[in-house]
Amino acid sequence: MKVEITKEVNAHLRQTWRFNLFDLNVVFVGYIVEEKPPRKRKWIITEKWDKYGRRYENTIREEPKLQEHIKMDALKKAQSMVKVMTWSEWKN
Repeated sequence: MKVEITKEVNAHLRQTWRFNLFDLNVVFVGYIVEEKPPRKRKWIITEKWDKYGRRYENTIREEPKLQEHIKMDALKKAQSMVKVMTWSEWKN
């Protein structure tokens, strides 16, 4: 299962953190910084790190540090995806 956290820094800059869920662990696997030039519609990727990407695709060589508030947001989002139900509810 994939979890994605996107933060709008301002009208022209946004950051996205990507996580995968393995055995009830939320694992950091990607980071993207996008910019939108003034008076343009399209977002442009300026920085990228992907655990599964090829080496030449990453503009950031080292795994970025995760801030605590991003970890907490990812955990909250993963928790919101989990549902508790009875066997009969799940079967239907």
